[in-house]
Amino acid sequence: MRRSQNQEMERSDEQAAKNELTFREANEKIAARRGQLDTVAGPTPFICECEDPDCTELMQISLDDYRQVRADDGLFAVVPGHPTRGEETDLGGDGWVCVRK
Repeated sequence: MRRSQNQEMERSDEQAAKNELTFREANEKIAARRGQLDTVAGPTPFICECEDPDCTELMQISLDDYRQVRADDGLFAVVPGHPTRGEETDLGGDGWVCVRK
């Protein structure tokens, strides 16, 4: 039996969402730990929240900017040019963009 294109797309959408959430959960742990380190200044390395399950690229984002991204469940921080089905927002910085899903 052959899968329909819609079934493959739905599965692909589900996998993309799982990937994004996995990266987001890891980044939330990074942000929580970083927030405890008052003496550390500068940006923090966060994992790209793109759809690629094999992506391991890091982005340097200030904790305040990352918290701004996380304030909206529909926003994700990604490395420019990485796969996402969202629209780029005005929020972003050197080496990262913010997309709305």
